[in-house]
Amino acid sequence: MYESHYRLNAKPFQLTPDPKFFFASKWHKRALSYLQYGLSQGEGFIVITGDIGTGKTTLANSLLANIETDIVAAQIVTPKLSPDEIVKMVAAKFSIDIQNKSKTEILKALEDYLYSLSKKGLRALLLVDEAQNLPLETIEELRMLSNFQQDGKPLLQSFLLGQEELQPILRAPNMEQFRQRIVASCHPIIT
Repeated sequence: MYESHYRLNAKPFQLTPDPKFFFASKWHKRALSYLQYGLSQGEGFIVITGDIGTGKTTLANSLLANIETDIVAAQIVTPKLSPDEIVKMVAAKFSIDIQNKSKTEILKALEDYLYSLSKKGLRALLLVDEAQNLPLETIEELRMLSNFQQDGKPLLQSFLLGQEELQPILRAPNMEQFRQRIVASCHPIIT
């Protein structure tokens, strides 16, 4: 009905975020600049938090749609995952075979994959959406994955996007090591 009346090419107001309809408000521009800054640094964690429906996923999809060709990106929209499950999920998202492999074997395969990307002049980016659902131990596992390095440079960079509930999780006393690896964090006040 709306499509024909307004001569639209696609259905408006879909529930699934679509980067084609990304509108860069003042907050979105700021958050996108944090993500782009993080990419330019090539290391650490970038954390973007905001209320439900503020466009975090659309922002992430927009970033991924326009990402540089030297970056191999994987996106996880996460339910509650254990540390072992997140390792398997990350490996699977980078197309690493995880069938019948132990966690140690998966970690070795992931490390080898990240080294091979680096040798080709490529970087790996992991984008975790709905990160507020991750238990502390799983966030710590993501920090451990950031320990893969070559010549002092990390082989995997991660962006965490989540609702406001992610902030107190990251402020927990036992998350100090993780906080030290956060390059930038953005939490807007949208009125």
